[in-house]
This record gives sequence, C-alpha cells and structure tokens, in this order.
Amino acid sequence: MTSTYGTQGAGAPAAAKEAPKPEGDAAPAAQMSELMNVMFDSGLEVQKNYQKSMEQIFDSYLSANGQKKTQPAPDAAPEEPKA
Repeated sequence: MTSTYGTQGAGAPAAAKEAPKPEGDAAPAAQMSELMNVMFDSGLEVQKNYQKSMEQIFDSYLSANGQKKTQPAPDAAPEEPKA
C-alpha cells in the first residue's frame, strides 16, 4: 500500500513540506502595495463601466420619450474664489 502513494514512511511527501516561495525579491509590503493598486485600478474600471452603462440606459430612455439630453456634471469641482 505504501508503494501506491509513493512514500516509504509515515512522513509527508516532499512537495507538501514547504510552501512555494513567490518569485522575485520583492518585499511583502511591496507585494501588498502592488496588490492594492491592482484592486483599486480594477474597481475604478468597474465604476467607469457602470457609469457608462447607466448613462446609456438614461439616454435611451430620454430619447425614447423625446426629451432633451442633459449635460453630465463636470468631473472636477469648481475652484473656490480667492479672497
């Protein structure tokens, strides 16, 4: 029966003894930072796609009802007047 599993003793197989190490010499903090950047970028992309889809839905609704298309709000906040 031990020949079926490929081990001679009661020990664990050699492959399961050590977890694979990540490639490269990047520090764990740098890896985590990179992961967070990727998550942020993908979340931002999803939000932009959602906004575009919602605008298309409302545009199709407004055009079907014969109403004028309203202009979207500007992305940046207006500057405050200087004193």
